[in-house]
Amino acid sequence: MQYLMKGPVLPLSPDMVLGITGHRPNKLGGYNDATNRSTAIKAILRTIYAQSNPSCVVSGMALGVDQWAAEVALDRGINILALIPCAGQDAMWPEESKKKYAELLDRIMQAHGSVEYVSTQSYKPELQQMQKRNQAIVDCSTHIFAVWDRSWGGTGSCVRLAKKAAKPITILHPTTMRLVTLEPPDYKEPEV
Repeated sequence: MQYLMKGPVLPLSPDMVLGITGHRPNKLGGYNDATNRSTAIKAILRTIYAQSNPSCVVSGMALGVDQWAAEVALDRGINILALIPCAGQDAMWPEESKKKYAELLDRIMQAHGSVEYVSTQSYKPELQQMQKRNQAIVDCSTHIFAVWDRSWGGTGSCVRLAKKAAKPITILHPTTMRLVTLEPPDYKEPEV
């Protein structure tokens, strides 16, 4: 956490639209908020939102980082664009997760945010709805914030799409909690 106190992590921009991507709870200590990394990640998100003052947060609303980022944005009064990859995204989730998801979507709508579906069809891998959702997050954002351990998967895919689109990317490693901001065109890692 002290790393955040050394200065701004993201540039201050009145028109920043911050796209969020990150791992699901199984890569962040599990599904129990009392024992996973949600508290630490939410604290970092609060600081990042306070420092960068985004006009909007774009979230894919998956379990884990996407929803935690939306919760913190709502608590801070930041506008949210929820980009849902497909109808019934939550179909395979536990009942408690479904309930929390529905409540979060309701809160977004009550706060005059926007909930949009990338596909109105049910999940079908051949439609690449998750990849299209990641592309939509990148397309709608001016900066990407990723909670990413550098593994392959959806978060890594979103980061690669952001690089291809020449968007600045701030990465929080979920184990070390180290933050780095990578800028186009070379995305060079800062020296430690």
